[in-house]
Amino acid sequence: MPGVLAYLVAWPGEDDEQSIPIYDHLYVGRECSGIEEDRRFLVDDDAVSRNHMEVRLDVEQDQAWLVDRSTNGTRLNGTRIERSVPVQIMLSTVT
Repeated sequence: MPGVLAYLVAWPGEDDEQSIPIYDHLYVGRECSGIEEDRRFLVDDDAVSRNHMEVRLDVEQDQAWLVDRSTNGTRLNGTRIERSVPVQIMLSTVT
């Protein structure tokens, strides 16, 4: 398995802030059935689908994508993204 390539920061600035490692992809949802434990982030919230979204990384190309897998939709920066269509997102470097 590749090493950690990036982190997803959930609830930034809150008391329950979490940094979730991303290797090459990360699935986010209430269940994420059939996904390896180190490649999923479970969210205990009824507004989140069982398999809500996926983050894909391509570090060689310095690119990342968000893919909506939900039944209720996913918003990126306030804009709803189309289901199953990868949307490029920015990788942010912390120094």
